[in-house]
Amino acid sequence: MLTFFNLYYLGAFVIVETVLSIFKGMSLPYPISYVSCDLVILLLSAILDYIRLDLGRKGNLMEQQLPILGCLCLTLPCVLSAVYFIMWQTYVLRFELILSSIHFVFHGIEIVYCIVLTIGFSKKSELT
Repeated sequence: MLTFFNLYYLGAFVIVETVLSIFKGMSLPYPISYVSCDLVILLLSAILDYIRLDLGRKGNLMEQQLPILGCLCLTLPCVLSAVYFIMWQTYVLRFELILSSIHFVFHGIEIVYCIVLTIGFSKKSELT
């Protein structure tokens, strides 16, 4: 259920972050190369996050460790992209700070979720 909500939040995050990047590019003294860099990072982050969420969802449905571990491994680059949108952008709007913080919290909860699932699935495989 967590991956379900995070998938919808990811779509909303990408749309809002794209609109905010265009807004910053038009209204703030923001070099065009920085805007394009932010949009490329956002696109790559969204693709990677979608793959991560899909692996986590499939691993949970099939009760297999390997997709869950893949989800866990892909979480680190996704967390770094969330940190980028919180701290390392040229201009960080307050709204972006709130959105990225929520995104960051989703990642933290999913790390715990993946670890618990991996432990649970390993114990299940030992019993069979």
